[in-house]
Amino acid sequence: MITPAGAVGTAFRISPNHGARVAPSVTYDGTNFLVAYVDSNGVHVARVTSAGNVVDPNGVPVHSSPVWPELATDGVNRLVAWIENNSVYAKRLNADGTPGDPAPIAVTTGDTQPKAGLTVVSTGDEYLLAWMSRLATPPNGPVVYIARLGIDGQVKSMGNAGMLASPTPLASVGGATSGFTLPALGRAGTSLLVCLEGAADADSPTGRTARMHSVSVYPFAR
Repeated sequence: MITPAGAVGTAFRISPNHGARVAPSVTYDGTNFLVAYVDSNGVHVARVTSAGNVVDPNGVPVHSSPVWPELATDGVNRLVAWIENNSVYAKRLNADGTPGDPAPIAVTTGDTQPKAGLTVVSTGDEYLLAWMSRLATPPNGPVVYIARLGIDGQVKSMGNAGMLASPTPLASVGGATSGFTLPALGRAGTSLLVCLEGAADADSPTGRTARMHSVSVYPFAR
């Protein structure tokens, strides 16, 4: 735990002390911290109080595949999301960390392009998920997609592959690859910003250097 003054407390164990637990994700729902992690048996969630007490020392199982989880909450509703078999999935969680959905929600369907770098944030009445993929057609560069998921579990974004949130990469010149990767989401009230790393600022290979870009994507038209 870290105090508001920046003092770092003593480390404590959240997961069981046998086997490898990796890929932690953490959020605070107004009552407890929720910590998601993955082991060979799949994804687990543990509640940790603001005093540092682990409520679920063995973890609550939420998904049976060893995928990397991402958590989000608005203080009332909770979501865990992940990439599996080139698709984006999610489950809503109850206050005790147990799954609120018996089966994963398919946020994307029918899109076989590899995906990575998933991130998710709550806007209060829906979740926004962002990830990196590649265009299926030339110039085939990396791009960032977003998808909308309502707190009712209904996918609200158009299409089955998400919505393109980044510019289309420039065509490859002289072997240089352009594109947009590593999305990060930030929310401030009713505004939401997608930041992404991009290398598509020039037509010449020597002019293409990584730069930070951003696009405002919220609120959406109703």
